[in-house]
This record gives sequence, C-alpha cells and structure tokens, in this order.
Amino acid sequence: MKKCCKCGKTKDFSEFYKNKTKKDGLQTECKECVKQYRKANKTKASAYNAEWRAKAQPCVYRIKHKVSGSYYIGQTTRPFCKRVSDHFTSKTNPESPFTGLNKDEWDCEVLCYGTKQEVKDLEKALLNTRVGQDPLCLNKQT
Repeated sequence: MKKCCKCGKTKDFSEFYKNKTKKDGLQTECKECVKQYRKANKTKASAYNAEWRAKAQPCVYRIKHKVSGSYYIGQTTRPFCKRVSDHFTSKTNPESPFTGLNKDEWDCEVLCYGTKQEVKDLEKALLNTRVGQDPLCLNKQT
C-alpha cells in the first residue's frame, strides 16, 4: 500500500504508474490524480508540446572523445542538447558507451540539419563507411 501525495489516500501499488527514477519504482501521485491533472491541463500541455516540437530540428550529430578520438554518430528529431544529455544520463540504456562518463571529456557537434528522411539517409551513409571498419567508431553494427 502507498499514500498518494496529491489526494492523500492510501492505495494499492497497482494504482500508481511506474517510475524507475523513484526509490520504490512508482510515481508519487496515483493514476486517478495523474489522469485528472492531465485532463485539466490538456491545453497547456498541447501548447508546450507544440512549442517543443517546433524547436527541434532533425539533425545528424557526432560525439567525439577529446583525447582518444573515438566517436559516435547519431541522428535525432528531438532538441540536440536534450538528446546529447540523454546519452550521458541514460538509465534506460545501460549499454550506452557514454552512460556514467564525464560529459566534459567529449565534444558534441551537429554535422547537418535536414528533413527527417534526409537526416536518416545521411546517418546511414556515414555509418556504412565507418561501422566495423573504423576502430574509433563506437556505433554498433545493425
């Protein structure tokens, strides 16, 4: 049983959404309170999401180690700074070569901007010439 911090009611664990960042693995608000909040703030959330998507330009980027020269090439449709930050703090992908590393030891740069398709095509072309052939490339073969 767990107490909701919003409504104050004690409820079964199944009444809470999962959240890996919390000590007990559950949200602090119950599902009912979360649904009420989302319903009450739907317009505000939609405006925020639209603004966030407008700022995000699809891009191909490179993260390069300042000393060793090893690098990773990626593409994203999310804001670049947010995507790079996720590489170094990712709890959902423990296999990431950057998780737990010092971000200050790496240079992060956008190689180019374009449409979603252009960005995907360029990333694929760049990786086809490097993955498996360049020992400094951190990308894995797919």
